Amino acid sequence: MRLLVVDMFTKRRDGPDAIGGAELCAIEVAKAVGGSLMTPEVDADEIEGVPLVKSRAGLRRSGAGRDWADTLVREVRSVAADFDCVFVNSSSAQQTNAARRIAEYGIPVVNYVHNGFMLYSFPTFSCVRALVKASAAGVINATPTRWNSDQMLKMAQKKHDQIGAVPPDTFKSFFMPVSLDYVPEPAREYSKNRVFAMTRHDEGKKPRNLAKQLVALRAAGFEAECHLLTSGSDPDALRADIAMMEDAGVTVRCDLPQSVSLRAAEGATLSITTSRYENVAVCQHEMAAMGIPTIWTTYGDEFVFVETLQPVGMGVGVDNDPEAVVEAARKFSSMPIADRISGAIEIRRLFSKESFVEGIIRSVEMAISSRKSGGLDW
Repeated sequence: MRLLVVDMFTKRRDGPDAIGGAELCAIEVAKAVGGSLMTPEVDADEIEGVPLVKSRAGLRRSGAGRDWADTLVREVRSVAADFDCVFVNSSSAQQTNAARRIAEYGIPVVNYVHNGFMLYSFPTFSCVRALVKASAAGVINATPTRWNSDQMLKMAQKKHDQIGAVPPDTFKSFFMPVSLDYVPEPAREYSKNRVFAMTRHDEGKKPRNLAKQLVALRAAGFEAECHLLTSGSDPDALRADIAMMEDAGVTVRCDLPQSVSLRAAEGATLSITTSRYENVAVCQHEMAAMGIPTIWTTYGDEFVFVETLQPVGMGVGVDNDPEAVVEAARKFSSMPIADRISGAIEIRRLFSKESFVEGIIRSVEMAISSRKSGGLDW
């Protein structure tokens, strides 16, 4: 399959210019089917063995408008003849809009939606207005849109009645894979009082709340360790939070690649996240695949965790309250190793590369078939 994966954030998995889970997904998609990756600002010919198609559109930063999308659409059109289908890894509304415009030229496109922020902004983006309008009119979309979890699709359907009325094959979801190439196997022994957290400087991740929860856990007798990843972290911006944690005896390490932090997490009692939003939360599921459950603090929204971690006993959501977090942590302290291992096995099955590749191939085949049969665009 000649697949062109388009992602306008991707840089590297580890290192000072690394980024988050949605971008890693683009690499995994291309690796899984032997495709190529269109991405900007990477001074290399390949990433992890994936050939690169350079883009001059630049990183899709906040505020990028039609000119950015115009450049991206032109670049995809210029190389489209070399590929069977285009897979747009949409972590922004502008990328989803670009997917629609690429499809208007008769190019088979699959749009894979990552960003939960799009759910809160749906009415304001032309790409989604067009999608909702087409859905309300009963138009079958020949460009399948895929979501990275059922939970995210349900959120969209809940917020927008028209999206719930689309034909059943138009919207489906499949999980991006946990890259087990660098995720350790479940440990043979687990600590009863060691809490491990990974985060980066991003207001949506609520690092101040995480610091407060770790301080409370430390005061309750837990060992607590926080890793600030190279992926988007700015230790200077977190100076006050780091000082608060260190004063309380929380171990803080900065500028570590995610693969190194995962190794450091082996055998931890549990993980914790205070993020305001999570579409898939790659590191939380990677740690679950190691037998480490997660406590997440809720803000009124249902995360993907209720679909993945909670049913297999590998996590629980609690109020954003230190006492609630400490109580949940104590329950996980006595979690049997057998339950950790069985939960890890189930998470590895849910996020397997095999099911992911199957979902990609079916979506691509649908897009190609729709084009050949003269199906309608958005």
